[in-house]
Amino acid sequence: MDNVTKLIPDHKRGAKRRILLILHILVLLMSIALIVLISYDAFRNISFIANEMYLKLQFWICLFFIFDIIVEFFLYPKKWTYICQHLLFFIVSIPYLNIIAYYNIQLSPEMLYLVRFIPMIRAAYVLAIVLGVLSTDKISSMFAAYVGLLITTVYFASLMFFIEEHYVNPGVSTFWSS
Repeated sequence: MDNVTKLIPDHKRGAKRRILLILHILVLLMSIALIVLISYDAFRNISFIANEMYLKLQFWICLFFIFDIIVEFFLYPKKWTYICQHLLFFIVSIPYLNIIAYYNIQLSPEMLYLVRFIPMIRAAYVLAIVLGVLSTDKISSMFAAYVGLLITTVYFASLMFFIEEHYVNPGVSTFWSS
C-alpha cells in the first residue's frame, strides 16, 4: 500500500473499490455486448458499419468506456502511471466508426478495412484486462490471460476471415468453415 492510500480512511477505500468493481463489471458486460452484436451481424451477413443500431450502441458504449477511464484516473493515486497503463484502452475507446459516419469521411478501402476491426480490438482488450484482474496470483493470471487471448484471437481472426472471404471464396460459406 503506498503512502497516499494509507492516508485515505478505510471506508473511503472500500467505496472506491466498490465504484471500480461496478465500473469494471459494466465495462465487461458492454464489451460482451459489442462482441455479440458484431458476431450476430457477421453471421447474418450484415455489415456492422452499415447497421445504425450497432453504431448508436457502440457510440454510447465508447462514451461509457471513456467515462470509466476518467473516473479511474481521478481515483488512481499515481496519475502518470495510470495514463501510461491505460493509453491504449483510451485510444481504442474513441468511437472512430461514429466519427467517420457523422462527418461522412471517405477512407481508402485499406483504411476502412483496418478501422472496421477497432470494435473487435476494443472488446478483446477489455476481456484481456478483466481476465487479468479476476486472477488471484501471477501464475493463474498469466495462464488466464494466455487462454483468454488465445480464444479471443482465434475467434476474432476467424470472424475477420469469414467477414472478408465469405463473399468471394466459395469454400467459406459459414463461420465454422472459416
